[in-house]
Amino acid sequence: MITLASQSGGRLSTAVWLMNNCRCFAILALLLPSTVEAASVIRPIVACKDEADSRKVLDFLGKNDKAGLDKFSAPKLAKGDCLSLSKGMAVTIDTKDAKLFCVRPWGGLDCYWTADADINQNASEPGGTSRRPFRRRWS
Repeated sequence: MITLASQSGGRLSTAVWLMNNCRCFAILALLLPSTVEAASVIRPIVACKDEADSRKVLDFLGKNDKAGLDKFSAPKLAKGDCLSLSKGMAVTIDTKDAKLFCVRPWGGLDCYWTADADINQNASEPGGTSRRPFRRRWS
């Protein structure tokens, strides 16, 4: 085992030294401002991990081609490449790109692309919700 000399003259194991430094980095990360933006879904929509797939979904919607949309999205939904976002669902906006947002369902790991028009960026506006699931309110 590798040991390092401590300031008090004793020796610290490398594992303890690394653990102490990692704690400092974790605390700093928690103190930094978050770059994600809380939002909610305005109306039900299919969102996809791949931006190109989301553009195809929006093309089908623009053409009012429900059959084409169902045929395209069914296998992607089954594989988890796309996700149905429900009205009022709490999401965070990770990335904004022209008319598309990449949103992450609250507590989720993956980001899904959808039209910016389907996302309420202001949680105080009607139609959106700022409540997060399982959040405890303190009195």
